[in-house]
Amino acid sequence: MGNASHSVLPRALSPKAQAIYDAVMEVTRKAPHTLTFPATDIATAGYVTRYQLGYAHDASLCRHMFGRLIRNADEEVVSLTYLFDRHSECAREIAQAIRDLNDRALQAGRHVRVFLMMDAYGLLMLESTRSAEQAVPGGAAQKAASTSVPMLLDVLNLSDGVHELPPEAIGLPAARDVPALDLRVRTFHYWTVGTLHSKALTVDGSRTVIGSQNMDSEIGSELLVELEGPVARPIRAEFYHIWRSGRPANDGEDEYGMQPQPTSPSTVARMNDTKNLSTNPNAVQVRMPPLRRHPAPRIIADMLPMLVLSHHWSSSIKDAHMDGTQNAAWLAALQLAKRKVYIQTPNFNAVAAREALVSTVKRGVKVDLVTSYHFEDIGEALYPENQADGTNHAAYRRLYKEMGQDIDRAGNGTFRGCWYIGRRQATGTIPNKWEWTHIKLMSIDDELAIFGSGNMDAQSWFHSQEINVLVDDATFAERITAELRDQQHSFSRCHANH
Repeated sequence: MGNASHSVLPRALSPKAQAIYDAVMEVTRKAPHTLTFPATDIATAGYVTRYQLGYAHDASLCRHMFGRLIRNADEEVVSLTYLFDRHSECAREIAQAIRDLNDRALQAGRHVRVFLMMDAYGLLMLESTRSAEQAVPGGAAQKAASTSVPMLLDVLNLSDGVHELPPEAIGLPAARDVPALDLRVRTFHYWTVGTLHSKALTVDGSRTVIGSQNMDSEIGSELLVELEGPVARPIRAEFYHIWRSGRPANDGEDEYGMQPQPTSPSTVARMNDTKNLSTNPNAVQVRMPPLRRHPAPRIIADMLPMLVLSHHWSSSIKDAHMDGTQNAAWLAALQLAKRKVYIQTPNFNAVAAREALVSTVKRGVKVDLVTSYHFEDIGEALYPENQADGTNHAAYRRLYKEMGQDIDRAGNGTFRGCWYIGRRQATGTIPNKWEWTHIKLMSIDDELAIFGSGNMDAQSWFHSQEINVLVDDATFAERITAELRDQQHSFSRCHANH
């Protein structure tokens, strides 16, 4: 395998990151149809401008990470999220940031694109919950969400494909009220499980925020990381690929669409067939609006090498294809671990993840795994047994059994799989379903870290659209892993069978 081009990296990848990159590129050659941006953009670079750990319910993450970037945009804001809760503090913060951006753009005489995309099933779940709460006479939800039922009926009609929504339907300003903005909203979902689970907000093609936080105010712990530089380009490209994937009838045929680069007569003949993406990973191109004020960011010598890793959605629950750069990177990272692995994820039940973890531990690598107690038990139990081990509880029992360790004495062996107990809980607290983590991160030997939207469950491994970033820097990996550990009491008394 060849090294990643020095023209796109500030320095050579570390040996582990290079081996992961080689595994990722092998997948792009075998399964180019899974790409949502050019393979040449996978290896990239950028600065970690800031990151923030916290709880979503107080909206501080939304305000400091999403709202700040939106307000400071010059040309464009594009956003992918699974959940957009129009009744949440986060949604209200984003709506106000959009109004503030409009005022600023009016004063400067500029026009700014603001495109937001979310999963239709995620909206359906949120509105279903609101409707159920409305059934309680005099309840807060009954007063605050009087339009939930009509909205729910609308979302039911948006459960397959890509559809346009008026911004005001999700609590944003109406387009007519923000004349300096091209404000648009679309939903994505392909029945049954083809889900948009990516979480990324990209501004001016040069700054991006990526991590676990949806645009909601749930109670779990979250992580958002702000990156600046060329790394924003493939994340922006992924947005436009998904934005155009449904080709809405009212959208221009030549606007922002993804088309294969013509490399042969047969490719040219297929260019207007929207079912075909590419037969060559280097031919995949995503047409995006030009950025006049913000040309493509350049590689700077002190930037960090990064890999952008995605997973392409699949609609059938029967599909269990391992193809995709996200999965290839996870598997390669676990195979390459020498000393220790740290994984934090709300759900862990993917068979492929369990098999890789067992193999890693049996090689003598110390593995710490933190998951959420009784998190989404009903949904996680729906997947076929060749994809998933059931709920987090069932997956833990199987993990400990295959490790040859006693689950009732969790925390005493090379493998420690523990329920998440946050720092806001007292030391020694037993786990409960109201205290959970939504963070998705894998750290390998304190040398590199992979974070983003992908969980260690069957949905993320096989079905959802996901976006993650690998940062090839030991200082960052060690620091963020240490801070995650400091944010919890999960290992003070490890619970796995409670």
